Amino acid sequence: MIRGYAESENPSPTIDLPDEALTLYRKMSLDGVEPDGFTMVSLLTICAELGALALGRRTHVYMVKVGLSENTHAANALLDLYANCQVWKH
Repeated sequence: MIRGYAESENPSPTIDLPDEALTLYRKMSLDGVEPDGFTMVSLLTICAELGALALGRRTHVYMVKVGLSENTHAANALLDLYANCQVWKH
């Protein structure tokens, strides 16, 4: 579901899909559900869209810790996150 929220065009101005995705992720975490690589990449995508650098960095650290950062999709999502949050200066 988080991936769907991250990839969806928001047709309704009354529904904040990125916020819904973050809420769902928090609930999953509280329930002890271990996220997979797809979930983490989707979370990074949402963080990049929202400019949520702190959450994106925590997600990155978690992904490295559990071995989910070693693929092209994760690398691209991380680049998007850090570029959108203007971490790299010219």
